[in-house]
Amino acid sequence: MKISFGRMASRVRGIGLLELMLTLAILGVMLVVAVRYYGSASNAQEASALVNDFTTIKAAVENYLADNPATTSTSFPDLAKLVQQGYLPSSFSVTNKQGIQPAPNQWGGLVTVTAYQSGAMFKVAEAMIPMSVCKQAMGQLQSSLNHALGESAVAAPAKKGQGSGGASGGGTSSGGTSSGGGGKGATMPGSGATCGVSSTITVTYLS
Repeated sequence: MKISFGRMASRVRGIGLLELMLTLAILGVMLVVAVRYYGSASNAQEASALVNDFTTIKAAVENYLADNPATTSTSFPDLAKLVQQGYLPSSFSVTNKQGIQPAPNQWGGLVTVTAYQSGAMFKVAEAMIPMSVCKQAMGQLQSSLNHALGESAVAAPAKKGQGSGGASGGGTSSGGTSSGGGGKGATMPGSGATCGVSSTITVTYLS
């Protein structure tokens, strides 16, 4: 019986190449899964940070209005004043990279606080938020709002590469609590690289 060493060696080489290709394919799949998981976890963390910004600003405005009940919409403080007077932590930067107010968020987009009806209601807006973060943040923000009081949130895609906050409706004030109008549901962004998020938030006076 003749043994063909050449044929056996060729078969061994074929098996080795197949194993190598299979190993590379498995490693490729694992890499894709790892990248997607890291991206999803990072987006979720940034979305939580964004919602925390809204919550922190709301608390700062409530405390400011409790200490300054005569505040009007024309004298409503910007973020710089809230930081300077200790209502917001110093971690809230009060200027962007060009030294221009209002303050930027972690993506370089502007953060604004606008008062309505003599400071009875206010809107917080953040711009230039990555779209993947924006979508997750809207879900978290909606769950943190009091829809029974008319709190609402809106997201809108940025136009021509510029971040812009969405708009919210009017509001009413009664007793110690005031509320901004607007729908109860979230308006999700369509397409685009970045978006802006704005939220009309109720103010409960603490005094």
